[in-house]
Amino acid sequence: MNRSIKIKAISKRNGLTVTIAGVALLAFVTLTSGMGLLAKIPTYVGVSLSLAAIFVGFIKLREPDYSLMMDDSGVTYQHARGRWQIPWSDIQRIDVPTVSHGLSQKQLPYVALRLKSQLSLLDNISPRLASYLVTEQRELVIAALKDDFSDWQCKDGTCPSEVLYKFDDYKIENKVYRGLKAMLGHRVATLRDKLGYDVYIPASALDREPQEFVGLLRKLKASI
Repeated sequence: MNRSIKIKAISKRNGLTVTIAGVALLAFVTLTSGMGLLAKIPTYVGVSLSLAAIFVGFIKLREPDYSLMMDDSGVTYQHARGRWQIPWSDIQRIDVPTVSHGLSQKQLPYVALRLKSQLSLLDNISPRLASYLVTEQRELVIAALKDDFSDWQCKDGTCPSEVLYKFDDYKIENKVYRGLKAMLGHRVATLRDKLGYDVYIPASALDREPQEFVGLLRKLKASI
């Protein structure tokens, strides 16, 4: 490849614009609240909207400039809570994951990687990001397990909450993980069993459609 390819997430865009707009709206509401100019719009509504805009803009701004970087060594994912890095040699398959939807397959808004070894992820991820992914991927797990739990009732003594969050130690390839990495390890094992992949990059972290990004990663991997 001989160079680094950097991806700026769609969710990162317009962070400064949104923040400035929120500050401007808050200033306008504050200055005009006693002038009757907002008679049809309660002041608290204007303040709430402006604060929401400022919060959203702040979240966008605190994210790294680039969400993904690809070079000769592999793929690096960057998040405000940490990062992971996976070598090309440890990536076995790249695709958009799917779940059954009636008689057809429904694509999920992720780019998924199947690894040769889960150690590539668990050994190269910060505890803070591991904790965040366990929470972020909750809906993904629910989608993957929807056929296992009819109407969210317990089956054979196992409830969905017990599958979503496992706190016991996680052992793989003679290595034992504890704490947050153990929780992530159990989550990775569940998703691998149900969807066939270990790592899931959300569409919000991309700069194009997931299927297009899959094509890019496959091309880069083949060029190494």
